[in-house]
Amino acid sequence: MTQRSPLSRQRLQELIRSLGGEEAFKDLMRRFYRVMADDVMIGFFFAGRDPDTIADKQSLFVLHSAGLIQAPPEHGPATAHRNLAPILKGHFDRRIRILNEVLQNAGVSAGDIKTWVGFEESFRKVVESDS
Repeated sequence: MTQRSPLSRQRLQELIRSLGGEEAFKDLMRRFYRVMADDVMIGFFFAGRDPDTIADKQSLFVLHSAGLIQAPPEHGPATAHRNLAPILKGHFDRRIRILNEVLQNAGVSAGDIKTWVGFEESFRKVVESDS
């Protein structure tokens, strides 16, 4: 079963459309994951992994959550992070900061950034470790 975001499907669809559609969204997701993979604080999570492949899987998850594709992704947030080192609050905070920077640098509107960050934040308790 896929974890649902509290954002409506309609709002996610509006976000993806305002970014320029599915391909533009996927491009932004790849940029975001490449920056995270190169980051000194959280890049270790990506060691030995292709950030573009991970970004593509995350894109499928979001597109499915938005109702834009029918096939659910192979893994939702709860299971996708199972074999990683514990994700701590500071790691997740860094992810959010990088997301904000990537979206600002891409010229995404403040409202769309807030929506995207809200979507990401809705999974904090699912992926963050209690450690």
